[in-house]
Amino acid sequence: MPGCTPNWPAIVAARACTASLLLLLASCAAAVPGPTAVVDRVAVLDGDVVTLDDLVPRLVEASGREVLRAIVLEHALDRLLAARGVVLSPGMIEAEHRLLLASLHEDREVAARLLADLRSRRGLGPRRFDLLLRRTAGLRVLVRDEVVITEEAIERLHDIEHGARRTGRILVLPDLDRAVVIARRIAEGEDPAALALMHSMDPSAERGGLVEPIGREDPRWPAALRRVLFDLEPGRVSDPILLEDRWVLLVPLEEIEPDDVSLGSVRVHLEQTLRRRQERLLMDRLSGELVADTEATFFDRDLEGAWDESHP
Repeated sequence: MPGCTPNWPAIVAARACTASLLLLLASCAAAVPGPTAVVDRVAVLDGDVVTLDDLVPRLVEASGREVLRAIVLEHALDRLLAARGVVLSPGMIEAEHRLLLASLHEDREVAARLLADLRSRRGLGPRRFDLLLRRTAGLRVLVRDEVVITEEAIERLHDIEHGARRTGRILVLPDLDRAVVIARRIAEGEDPAALALMHSMDPSAERGGLVEPIGREDPRWPAALRRVLFDLEPGRVSDPILLEDRWVLLVPLEEIEPDDVSLGSVRVHLEQTLRRRQERLLMDRLSGELVADTEATFFDRDLEGAWDESHP
């Protein structure tokens, strides 16, 4: 009004307050974009916007558990490596790549093709594959001092790979009564291959129950089956053997004599094989412990559901 003196301090304070409020609102809007904000858009289909809200739940459902477990393991692994003062070098990670190739095939070109196929089937692009190698390298360096290789283990592996082996036919039946009937029919002269094809529940049934040669110490087969396979006369059928909830019949066939490969000539190979096997078991155990011991809080319902489903 005419003759009034403006209250400049009050006006300045009011304008400053208004400016601060506008800045706060602007920062909140930038930090929490709306569902169709540009940063959330991943595609436009015939003019329709596809957002992360459309994409994420499906990605989580498809492979959320696997990816989330890898992230949790990486977090826990990094903390443990740092606590022990271990730094992973590029050479250590490259060594994992070479080990992986060697495990697939002895010919490097064939191994590379197999690895490419494996990565394609598992969706292991450059980022996920590099992280996989890094996790493996970290786990291996943490467990390497726990590996113990005994002379007994070396001799046992030599026997498995180069000792005497036996072939045989196996028939897996659902109950004891049927196993007894089939055993009697084999003992009376019926062809065990034909009976395996008709009655066995084992995948080998399509080959007449024929299994690959088995060594006396081969851990891939239960000790009870190996003992019968080597102790029973070739061509004779065993008594029914209970394994879990199934009954097994064995018919030993020919014995394959040991080869001429001496233990000394393959000792290094055997020790390396045993070391890799023990490392793998120890690495699997450690990774399980690291994931189980990680305290996780999730703010996405789909991720939380995927985690709870795999870690009840």
